[in-house]
Formats: sequence, C-alpha cells, structure tokens
Amino acid sequence: MFSSIAEIGIIILFSLVGSAVAIKYKFPPVIGLLVIGAAIGPNALGIVTNSEAITLFSEIGSVLLLFTIGIEFSLAKIFKYSLRAITVGVIKIGLAFLIAYLLSQAINLPILDSLIIGLLIAFSSTSIMMNVINQQGFRGREINGFLTAEQIVEDAASILVLTAIAGFKNSEITSGSTGILSLFVPVAFSFAIIGVVYVVLERVVKWFLGCLECYDNNDAMILASLSVAAVFIFLSDMLGLPLSTGAFLAGSLVSSVDGFRKIEQSIIQFNAVFAAFFFFSIGMAFKLEPSLTFVLILAAVCAMNILAKFGAGSLSTYLFGFDSKNSIYAGLALIPIGEFSLLMAGQLAPYASLDIVSITACAVIISAIVSSRMVYREEMVEGAIVRFVPAGVLSSMKNISSYADTVISYFEPGGQGFGDFINHGKSMLNNMVISMLVAGSAVVLAIIIDVRNITSQDVLLSHYVIAGGFLLSLIPLFFALREAKNMLAVLARGFVIDKGEGAQLDVRIERDFGAFLLFFVISAIIPVFFTAISLPRQFNYVALAPFAISLIFLYDASMSASKVLRMRARGHHEPRGLAAMHKRLKEKMGAKLGGNIEKSPGKLPQERPDGKGEI
Repeated sequence: MFSSIAEIGIIILFSLVGSAVAIKYKFPPVIGLLVIGAAIGPNALGIVTNSEAITLFSEIGSVLLLFTIGIEFSLAKIFKYSLRAITVGVIKIGLAFLIAYLLSQAINLPILDSLIIGLLIAFSSTSIMMNVINQQGFRGREINGFLTAEQIVEDAASILVLTAIAGFKNSEITSGSTGILSLFVPVAFSFAIIGVVYVVLERVVKWFLGCLECYDNNDAMILASLSVAAVFIFLSDMLGLPLSTGAFLAGSLVSSVDGFRKIEQSIIQFNAVFAAFFFFSIGMAFKLEPSLTFVLILAAVCAMNILAKFGAGSLSTYLFGFDSKNSIYAGLALIPIGEFSLLMAGQLAPYASLDIVSITACAVIISAIVSSRMVYREEMVEGAIVRFVPAGVLSSMKNISSYADTVISYFEPGGQGFGDFINHGKSMLNNMVISMLVAGSAVVLAIIIDVRNITSQDVLLSHYVIAGGFLLSLIPLFFALREAKNMLAVLARGFVIDKGEGAQLDVRIERDFGAFLLFFVISAIIPVFFTAISLPRQFNYVALAPFAISLIFLYDASMSASKVLRMRARGHHEPRGLAAMHKRLKEKMGAKLGGNIEKSPGKLPQERPDGKGEI
C-alpha cells in the first residue's frame, strides 16, 4: 500500500499515538506501543504490511534498546546490594521458572512448550518495572534501588540465556547434536573471543574517547560510542551470537569510560525511542487468533505469569532481609514480562507448537496492566496473604529471613566475612602464582641445561634442578592450601554467625550436623524431583549448590568437634609440682571468696569471640 519509507514514517507516527494514549490513562507506554502495533500490523488493519520494514525495525530496536540497557549496567549500581541482589535474582528466576513449568504441565502442555513458557516467564522487564516504580507515590522508596540492582542481575542472566539459545541452534545446525558439550563449547569459545576483544577494546576506547573529550564535542562522543556498538554487533554476528549480546556488552564497555559521563544522559534519553521501535515491531508481529484454544492458553499463561512472578519475587525478597510490605511491593513490580522474553520468544518460536510470540506479546500487555494497577493495592494484598498463611508458617519464615539477612550481611561489602575472604583469597592466589613460577623456572632452567650441555652430566643435573624446583614450589603451595582452608573457615563461620562466635560448641555442633543433613537430603532429592517432573537431566546440576553448602556445615562441625576433643584432652592432664600447688591455692582462695572458678560440670566450654581457645 505504501512505500518502505512511508511505512517507516507511519510506524513512527503511530508509535507516538500509542505512547500518548497509554500515558493519558496512566499505563506504561509499552502497552500503547504493543496495542497500536498489533492494530496497524499486517495481521489486523494491514496499514503496514512490509515484512522487511517490520523485521528491520525489530532488529534495530532490539539492538539499540540493549545498548542503552548495557549503558545502565553498572557494577557500581549493584555494589551496594551485590550478593543480596545476585542471590535474590537467581532464586527468583529459578522459582518463577519452576512454578511456571509445573503449572504448564498441570494443563497438559507438551514438555518442550512447558520449558519455553517457563523460561519466558522467569524474566521480568527492566523498562516496564522502572515505569511502574517511578509512578507517583512510589518514587524514592528505599527498595527501588535494590529492585534496580536485581534487574541488572536479571539482564545479565538474560544475555547468557539468549547466547546459550544461539549456541544451541548453531550446534544443532552444524552437527545435528544436542549434547551438553555441543551446546556449551561453541558458546564458551565465542564468549572467550568476545572477552578478549572486550579487554583489548576497553583500553583503546578509553584512550580514543579521552582524545575526543579534549575537543568537548558531544556529537563526536555519541558517534564514537555507537561505533563501539557497531564493532561488537559485527563481532557477535560473525561468531553466531545474538546481535543484542554485542550491543549489551558495547553499552557496558562504553559506560565504564569516565569521559562518557558527559553524554550518558544524552544517549539514555533516546531509550524511549529505541524501546518504541522494538515493542511496536513486536506488536505488529502479533497474530490475532479468535479461536477458543488461543484465548484459554493466553489466559493460562497470564495467570501462570502472575502467580509465578509474584510468588517468586515476593518470597525471595522477603527471605533476604526485607519486610512483608516491601516484599509484596517487589513481587508486584516484578510481574511484567519484558523485552528479553520477547527476544527469546522470537528465537524459540520454531521449536514451539504454539504461537509463542503472539502469546508473549499479549502476556506483556496484561502483566504490565496488572503490575501498574496492583502496586497501589499492596496493603490489600499483604492483608490477604497474612490472613491466608498460618501464623506458624509466618513465624518460621521470619526466622529464616532473619538468619538469611545475617548471613548475607556478613558476606556483603563492608561485612566482616567479605574482607576476610578477599584477603585470604589474594594471599592464596599470590602463593599459587609463586609456586607455579618456581616450578616453571626449574623446568625452563633444566631445558637450558639440556640444550647447552653445560656439564658432562647435564641430564642428571637437569633432573636435580627439576626435583629441587618442585620441592621449593611445595612451600608456597602449602601456604596457598592454608589460605584456602582459612577461606573455607570464613565461609563456615558466616553460616553460624547468627548464634555468635561465642556460642557453646555442643549447640554449634548439633546445629551444624542438622543443617548438614538438611542440605544433603535436599541435594539428593533435587535430581529425583526433576526427573519425576520430566525436566532435562542438565537441571540436576542445581543439586550441587545445596551439596556444597552441606559440606560447609560438615566442615564447621568437624572443626568444632576437634576443639572440644582438644579441650577435654587438656582437662584430663592433672597438674603436678608447682602447677598443682598453684591450682590448690586458687581453689582455697575461691572458696574463701565464695566463688567457684571451675567450669560447670557436664557443660561444654564456650568458644572465645576471636576463635582462639575457650572462655
């Protein structure tokens, strides 16, 4: 009907109309973009029918949107919450995926469709969530900073998943194999190449942007930043990775340059335009199927998304230090399905028996509406949950939340465990490097002796040199192992820190063994459970996490038991001579003063706060 240039103009015009209508009725602009895009697309009114223009806008929008998201991906933004944001992000993604997968299986969807739906539901939208928490009445809440950090973690995880999907498709095309090695080896190789390029270009970009900064020309700085994006996009395409991966990495690289701060806001302001291109093109790809089957599946997916996202988001946030009100707020804000899920839907569409792109686009609209409206009713939702959940369960959850908050605080930056762990880790790495240098030097020296024929018995001398070098390398290796043991002790101490390091050792041992059995049983149940619900066997690797935690508790229990044995062994040695006289004198003085300086019988000693000896 129209030329390609005219259709691009129509897309831009209707993008403005969709955004304006959504803003007027206090909805996120994404909703208007998706609805208007679907209305004028080739599957509805047919105002825009050029599939090439739609595809071009979709690719340009996704690349530019991911570039701006990468700019906002800053380690400094998540440093404040660091481990807490990472832990909550991983648990939220895992729980949301599992809940959505189980619900999909409950309505008899095929296993592959259930896996795809679970994956798409697992990730929340950064752009929509930011619109929701920036609504009037929610700006300035302390938890908003944490939610931003958590979404950065989800964005990074989404990039890894998109790259893994691309690696899966490439390995399937080239070898016809879907084994675990054929999936991850090409992806790991591609990431290794991009990592090297990232490190090299970081210095080049810093130098180049530093030179441009001297001219104080913002236009040149913006073009230089986009040029970096072009390099990474070309590299990703050459390696068979998603173009969005390169754009995201380019954005994060550019944001690390100090001189970029002057133009950062200028580029981020275009985020709305880039997002408009992307979401509008996704809306145009929507196919309206008036069949009852489509409506039922769409309703089921939307219900699963709300239950999975709200449940996983609020529970994981509550368990790691936030009160019930903020946890409910976080769960409601994390409901929207986002841009990464739409990208995944496009990549996984050939493998699904459903029109997964259309379903995901509809679910984005509905989830955004639910989230933007329900955050205003957080108190009502909190009250309903408190009335529904038994008091005993709430009390147990509060205890778990308090414990998890204490452990996380211990390991976060500023906590005692963080500094100790980093210091021991640095010392361990230094000693390992010294050990390898000594051993390597001995090998090189032995080779030189063999080549030069320094003595008539050069073969025997070279063997002596190698043996001596390896013996010397054992000294720093011993210190490295000792530092590794100290790091393990720091980890173990962090998991029992809530009872205080001066807690009685018998109580500490009993608790350690109980926790060891609990996590060990969980690690044994996970593979059985995943097999029972027909998840691929690769998911069984999740059991390694609780198994590792169980070993930490077992280590602390063994260390505490050895302290008890040493203390009791010292108690069996009766003093003689002057020591015996000194002991009897102390007993007489204590009796006169009415005090009892001996430890209570039948009660194990307490550990000193510094971990040395007994109280």
